[in-house]
Parts: sequence; structure tokens; C-alpha cells
Amino acid sequence: VALFQPGLTLDTGSRASLCAGAPSAAGARRARGSVTAWSFVTQPGMSWQYAWQLSGSDPQPGALFGASIAYGETLGTSGSVSNTGFLLVGSPGQRLAVNSTQPSAQAAGLVEVFPLTNALTAPASAVGIQLLPPVRAAGDQYGTTVAASIAGPNGGTLPWAFASAPGTDLAGVQDAGAVHAFRRDGSSTFTHAGMLTLPDA
Repeated sequence: VALFQPGLTLDTGSRASLCAGAPSAAGARRARGSVTAWSFVTQPGMSWQYAWQLSGSDPQPGALFGASIAYGETLGTSGSVSNTGFLLVGSPGQRLAVNSTQPSAQAAGLVEVFPLTNALTAPASAVGIQLLPPVRAAGDQYGTTVAASIAGPNGGTLPWAFASAPGTDLAGVQDAGAVHAFRRDGSSTFTHAGMLTLPDA
């Protein structure tokens, strides 16, 4: 569950937006997953209203789209949080090509970015921007958890995105795990900035 609350007040008609992932959605989806958003309307009355739903750019059975979600927010010129940003969605069960010999690696995992021109309305595109680490393998389960910062380090004004891959093997250690960091260089451009691991991994 992720909450976006841009200056919510109870007397001005402002709204908040709540997103919830359903990675094991039943029925025909067969655990493809989905993310649903609701808006909290303060006037007239106070209630949560259905807003929009995403199912991923490449919905696969067992992809677990929506297993993790996070909002990233863009700082305004004055340093205040604006009403724009992006939504991160993890699909740790996604099958992906990892190299020329593995065109469909099971549970390699995927993280998608959905830019938001207004966090209270649906993304402009239902096709997310893929955030992929430079090295990946079957069973990495990349996207099991995701997180986003409001501002970059050292006073930067562009957010960062983070995604875990608990099944990553390191130096012969099975499932040692890793966290990948991405720096946002523009409205829809992210650059892989490093892999975080435990000191003894």
C-alpha cells in the first residue's frame, strides 16, 4: 500500500490518493497482479472513490505485479513537494530475458515506473518504463520491495528509486541478496547508480 497526500486538508477540497497492490489476483489473471488506486474526496463529504487500475505492460501468469509499490515525489522549485512524481511497481515473479542463452528466466523480476502528471489521476500511459539492473538472473526476484526518495542525496532535487533482489547470488553465496539504486535524471529517465550489498556478502 502506498499513500500520496499532497497538502491534504479537510476544509479546502484537497484529495489524497491511495494505491494498493493485488499481486495474487485470482481468476483469469492467475496471479498476474494489479494495482488499484482510490482518491479520498473531502468535499462534499468525505469518502474514498475508485480512481484507476493498472495491470502492467506485460502481464504474465505468476508475475505478481503489485507485490511492492511506492510513490516518488518531485520537489518544486521552492523545495516543497509538488503534485507530480512517479509510481514504482515491482513484479518479482516476472519472467525476463537475462542473456542470449536465457530468453525467459523464471522469477528474474521486474520494476516498472509510471510517471504521474498528477498523482491523483491515472498515469498517462499504462505501459511502464522498465528499470532493470545491468546483471540479472533467474530467481533474483528483483522487485520484491521498492522504495523512492523525495529528494536525492546532497540536497539534490531529483528523487531516487530503490529495488531489492533477495534471490541474487554473490561471490558463490546463494540468495545473498542485493538492493539496486537508480538515479532519476529527468522526467522519465533513470540511471542505475549502484548495487548495495552487505559488507560480508
